[in-house]
Amino acid sequence: MAATGISRGRHGTITSATIDGSVKIMARYRPLDGSAPRQVTATGPSKAAATRALNARIVKLQQDLDAAAATAARTVVASRSLAALFGDLFAELRLANELRPQSLAEYERTARASILPAVGEWQVADVTPRQVADYLAEVHAATPGSYKTVRTLLSQAFSLAVRNGTVTDTPVRGIRTPRRGRHVPTTVDTPDLAHLREVLAGLVASPPQRPGPKSRYADLLDVIDVQLATGMRVGETLALRWPDVHLDGIAPHLDVTGTVIRTVERGLHAQPFGKSHASRRGIRLPDWAVATLRARRGVEGELVFPSRAGTVWDPGNLRSLLREVRVLAGLPDLTPHTLRRTYGTAVHRGLGMTAASAALGHSGENVTRQSYVEPAPLGPDVAAALAGLAPTITGQHHRQNEVN
Repeated sequence: MAATGISRGRHGTITSATIDGSVKIMARYRPLDGSAPRQVTATGPSKAAATRALNARIVKLQQDLDAAAATAARTVVASRSLAALFGDLFAELRLANELRPQSLAEYERTARASILPAVGEWQVADVTPRQVADYLAEVHAATPGSYKTVRTLLSQAFSLAVRNGTVTDTPVRGIRTPRRGRHVPTTVDTPDLAHLREVLAGLVASPPQRPGPKSRYADLLDVIDVQLATGMRVGETLALRWPDVHLDGIAPHLDVTGTVIRTVERGLHAQPFGKSHASRRGIRLPDWAVATLRARRGVEGELVFPSRAGTVWDPGNLRSLLREVRVLAGLPDLTPHTLRRTYGTAVHRGLGMTAASAALGHSGENVTRQSYVEPAPLGPDVAAALAGLAPTITGQHHRQNEVN
């Protein structure tokens, strides 16, 4: 058989010769990678022994070639940057299709905005635990809210490098997460809410004179009322559709069925499911929220709070408008999430933690307790429960007896 006709992993015709009592045999072997055939020779006291030796040498040759190819591949991959590794990671995550679109979009935004500008040029094989620890410490000091996501992404990227054989262990392993100071949830109190509504009502009646489209102060006032009445996330509020609003029955309520997200593929849009399974929920409405929503029934389209163009209202634009009004009202801290915490705290104080967790769409009470319910300024009134611990005589009588 001609050399060019040798199949991969096979040898060609064996030739033999007897020299000084030993048998020498030769054959051309074509490696599994399809490269040019290699000449392999072996000797033995007999043709059978020489053939066994030849086969052993072929096996050893293929093993050496495999090892060399693996080393070369690791060298090439290891010389790649962390930015290239993140490209591989996101390709794998998209292929697996296990993350919700908003989670994948948030991961990609964090990588582009925070990770790659800082450490994207690091060479994968050269990264040390000390480097990663120092970088994560900087992230925690500058933007503690993004620390968990950044660490998760680095861990996933280096885990991929381990699976690919680029490195033997991840440098993220064993790095301790810095302890954060205890977060105390804050809310907006009744007097500040009244002042905020008063400022907004004034802006609706006499909007500032400036070029461009009029600011949406009236719409913002309605959003604030609905958020305070429902505790919905801002994305859930802006994805609210009229088919999910039920105002005319004996128990007016709305159904939370989706949220607003932004993805690379579709941009800003409303998706028909929420942040988690617990996000899908029904919320009963107080009378004042029913009145607010009834007054909006003239809004065209399916969305309750659309943009001027009738599409999804960008949460970023709403936050900017709320920030403008907050400054005018002189309130130091007010965001859509503050309104959500205010709702959660009110439900907790009136109905308990379990009710607050369910109303907020949480999968468990721990998140509600730690991040959404403002601690009460005073503990519970326990005077009646302590009545049985009172002394039989007052302290004053006791002192009088000592004097006598």
